[in-house]
Amino acid sequence: MKITPVHYLIGFIALAVMYSKRGLMLYGLWSDKELRAKIKRVCDVLGHSSGYAPHLIYETIGAETNFGKTPDLSPTGAGHGIAQHDEFPFEDMKRRIPQSIKDIVKHEFGVITDSVSVQELNYSVFLSVLFTRIKYKMTPGAVPETIEGRAAYWKKWYNSTLGKGTPEHYLKSNQKRPYELV
Repeated sequence: MKITPVHYLIGFIALAVMYSKRGLMLYGLWSDKELRAKIKRVCDVLGHSSGYAPHLIYETIGAETNFGKTPDLSPTGAGHGIAQHDEFPFEDMKRRIPQSIKDIVKHEFGVITDSVSVQELNYSVFLSVLFTRIKYKMTPGAVPETIEGRAAYWKKWYNSTLGKGTPEHYLKSNQKRPYELV
């Protein structure tokens, strides 16, 4: 029997269901505290953007994967990692990362951004958080102070007009889990 990507997806979903009662999260994440710690560490190095970058990253993950609890169920498996990076925009972003950011990331984290594949984000919460922060750092304007402002910012700059997400979805996904520092 030939194993296809559908088989992997079915197995992935079965594991998610099996462990959901125990609190296991997907994408290599084991706890919300771990997620918040990784976001804080990345933002401590790459900037907090008036203090709201950690909120934006956490809320983005809430909107994209329900804080690591929902796998990408698209037939193509387009979204990678806990923040659901798509391959083409990810590769485009990597080409545009300023050398100054590449140098900081290499020095502080030992990560050579040009060498990271989008598939690696599927199993590394840290890399997914790191590249989400880089993407937002390269985005025009400061991170908005309000969650409503961040919802619109996410839609425009992250989910884009091509994405199915809406600011309302972002707000609903994040209404019960506000970001708090660890």
